[in-house]
Amino acid sequence: MFDRILLATDGSEAAAAAVEMAIDLAAENDAILQVLYVADTTSYSTVTLGGEVADVLEHEGEDVTQAVENHAAEAGVETVGAVRQGRPWEEIVEYGETIDADVIVMGTRGESGFAQALLGSVTDRVLRSSSIPVFVVPER
Repeated sequence: MFDRILLATDGSEAAAAAVEMAIDLAAENDAILQVLYVADTTSYSTVTLGGEVADVLEHEGEDVTQAVENHAAEAGVETVGAVRQGRPWEEIVEYGETIDADVIVMGTRGESGFAQALLGSVTDRVLRSSSIPVFVVPER
């Protein structure tokens, strides 16, 4: 039923249930699991280290996607990891369309704050704007 599954994760505890569900879903369908972390460019995340600019969120994203890839490999699931920058909900929808995902898997909530509460959650925005089915996994 599914050949390409997109897992959008921010590495939070709330996203952990979505990671498990996406790996199980990929294993059951012999599907490729695309793991996406979006470094939110609406937040200031760069620092200067030794004269070079480093994006802390991008480095975090590389760690998060690698951890999911390692976990999925233990279950025999083929993965492709990606880290993108931008507004998370827009990047998730665009990336899903670009890779021709059959379904997007994501948690009900991730990192949150006052601004996010006013603007609405990333998951809610993906649900409203994606033409790809979205499988929302509640936090355990």
